[in-house]
Amino acid sequence: MQLFALISSSIAGNVEYIYDDMNRLKTVIYGDDKTRMDYSYDEVGNRESESINRPPVSGPVGSPTSGTVPLKVYFKDNSTNDPNSWMWGFGDGGTSSARNPSYVFRKSGTYTVSLTAANIAGSGSANMVGYITVTPCSSRPVRIAGTGPVYYGTIQSAYDAATTGQTIQSMGIDFMENLSFKTAKTIILDGGYDCGYASGIGQTYVNGNLMIGAGNFIVTLGNVILDTKSEPVIIG
Repeated sequence: MQLFALISSSIAGNVEYIYDDMNRLKTVIYGDDKTRMDYSYDEVGNRESESINRPPVSGPVGSPTSGTVPLKVYFKDNSTNDPNSWMWGFGDGGTSSARNPSYVFRKSGTYTVSLTAANIAGSGSANMVGYITVTPCSSRPVRIAGTGPVYYGTIQSAYDAATTGQTIQSMGIDFMENLSFKTAKTIILDGGYDCGYASGIGQTYVNGNLMIGAGNFIVTLGNVILDTKSEPVIIG
């Protein structure tokens, strides 16, 4: 009962008492802040432990909070009261249940980031409106790598222009286009680059149909996901 007195001075509002099936006090939930005291008992019914739990107070941060597309942001949870589950929302439909996730924003725009952190006592949420600002990249999203790289607007146009042994690099964004690989040549298609093509930050996603030729060609994919709408079409 001394522990009750210790915390009662900071409690306001209603108090909820929860009993187990043997009519022993199991949990007390105090007031609006949902501070929770849990009790456990030994096998003969003696109270053996008490624990105080409070819902998390969410405190997310991210870095960087602005930059050019595609922008990779590293997030960190600074929530109090020891949360053990997390749900992030990044404002573009993407989510994560990791405590400290990284996320690539693949389109320019302003994004609101949310975090709900939870523990046994409940959950706490933070909603950071307009937290991330992503601006357009000044470079075209595809290039043929080399001493004097040549830039293109689509993967297909770069493939058509490339010669055997060359590497096509693409930014870590979404491409909505159909691809036709039919010319007899060997190409590397390497994706997931940042705006300056300085480092890989994720993956390139291509959404569309894929047509492949019957000739002798090889396309090696690196960090490129082909999300085709149907089975590849073989053309003669």
